[in-house]
Amino acid sequence: MQTVTALLALLMWPIYLGQWISVVDLPLARRLGLQEQPDTIDPIYARDTAGTARWDLLSMWTLPVAGVLMLIDGAWWPYLALIGGAVYLDTGGRQAIKLLGYRTEGVRVGTSQAVRRALGVYAVFVILGSIAIAMALIEIDPS
Repeated sequence: MQTVTALLALLMWPIYLGQWISVVDLPLARRLGLQEQPDTIDPIYARDTAGTARWDLLSMWTLPVAGVLMLIDGAWWPYLALIGGAVYLDTGGRQAIKLLGYRTEGVRVGTSQAVRRALGVYAVFVILGSIAIAMALIEIDPS
């Protein structure tokens, strides 16, 4: 199970890289489909997602690093998985609720396909974050 969890955590690297591209080169991120085109979103939502991408660079590195440490049986993996799992659990849930709230209030948040894709990514965050927390707690449990 630890290997499966590690491989899943490693799948977060492309998402982390996508956030990095979104911060460093927004036009490239839009061409790659990582960010919405300006004509499909309201400016307030564009500003919100740009700020989120910046924060994600600072906070979301722990789970992908935990995945690497799990594979090499590094001693610190449970701690990074616990922290990273909490970050991903929070991020996925918060972003999904925020996206749905914006949409409910009539804020343009992208195409229907883009919204479904974002909600799918957020669901993966919640699931993977929960699994990482559980695996870390099992490993850290002294009993």
